[in-house]
Amino acid sequence: MSETISILAISKLRNATKTMTSPRPAPSITLDVVHQLRGFSRQLVRELGYLRSPFGGSELAPSAVHAIIEIGAQPGLQARDLAALLRLDKSNTSRQLAKLEAMGLVRRESAADDARSSRLFLTDEGRDLQVRIDHFGTAQVTRVLQQLEPHEHDALNRLLSLYASALSRDNAHVDRPAQIERQLSSGYTPGMLGDVSAMLARHFAAQGMDAKACECHTAMELSAFLQSPLDEGNGMWLYREDTRVLGCIVLEGNPLTRVGRLRWFIVDSSLRGLGIGKRLLVKALAQADLHFDEIHLADLGESSATAALYGSQGFAQVSARSVTRWGVETTERRFLRLRNARAGLQNKA
Repeated sequence: MSETISILAISKLRNATKTMTSPRPAPSITLDVVHQLRGFSRQLVRELGYLRSPFGGSELAPSAVHAIIEIGAQPGLQARDLAALLRLDKSNTSRQLAKLEAMGLVRRESAADDARSSRLFLTDEGRDLQVRIDHFGTAQVTRVLQQLEPHEHDALNRLLSLYASALSRDNAHVDRPAQIERQLSSGYTPGMLGDVSAMLARHFAAQGMDAKACECHTAMELSAFLQSPLDEGNGMWLYREDTRVLGCIVLEGNPLTRVGRLRWFIVDSSLRGLGIGKRLLVKALAQADLHFDEIHLADLGESSATAALYGSQGFAQVSARSVTRWGVETTERRFLRLRNARAGLQNKA
C-alpha cells in the first residue's frame, strides 16, 4: 500500500461524517391482500395440524414438539432462550419443561459458568422422539413439494422466508440481538458454498447482471479459499437458520504485511434490516484488529445503506470507478479501515 493512499485514507477517516438515510416509504397495501394472506395463514395452521393434539407424529402438544426440536438442535440451550425461540412467557415454558422432564424426554445440567442457570439436553428417549418428529415433518413437506413443479420449490422457500422474517420483525417479544447472536457461527458448515454462491447470484441478478456467471465465479473462488490452509487471522462467519446459510463474511489477509480484506459479505434479501450484516461485520473486524493494521473492502453499486454501515465501523471510501461486471456497467467503490479506526471516530465524537 503506497504512502499516498494511506495518507488519503487517514484524511478521509478523520473527516468521516455519519450518513443519514431517509426511511423507506411504506408500501401500498390493499385490504384484499391482507384478507387473502390472513386466510392462507389460518389454512397453513390447520393443514399442518397445529390445532390438533397430539402433533407431529408424537403424543405431545405442538408447543412441546417445538421444544423438543429446538433443544435437539441446540444442546445446552437455556430455558430463557427456549422461551424466546418459542415466543412463550417464562412461566409457560417452565411448565412445559417440567412435563417433558417428568416424561423422561429432557434433562437439565447446571451451567458451568453460572451455577444459578441450567442448560437443557434431550435424553436418549428424547433424541429418539426427535428423530420420529423429524421423519414425520420431512415426509409431510416432501409430499407437498411433489405436487409442485421443481422451479416453484425455490420460489416457495423464499416467499415463506420473507413472510416468516417479517412476522419475526413485528414480534415485540423477541430479543433480536440475542436471537441473532445464537445463530452466528464461525468456520465452514456443510452446504455453505452453494448457499453463499446462490445469495450473491440472486443479489447481482437483481441489478441485471449475469447470475450464472456470478454464481460460477463465486463458487470457484470460494471453493479455492475453503480448500487452502487458513493463514493466521483469517476466518469466516456465518448466519444460519436451521441448516441454511443466510449470511456470510470472510476475512482474508497476509499476516506478514498485516493487510487484510473482507470478501463474500452478503445477507439474504429476506433478512436485511435486522442487523445481521452489522453483527457479521463486527465479528470479522474484532478479529481483524488483532492481526491486521488495515482492512480493505470492495463493493459494487451505490447503496447509501451499505456505505452508512461501513462508515459506522470506521471505513472510509477511498475510490470509486466505473467497471463492467457480469455484463453490466456499475460502480466499484473501495473502502479502507485502519486498525481501531472506529474507536478513534467515537472518541472524536
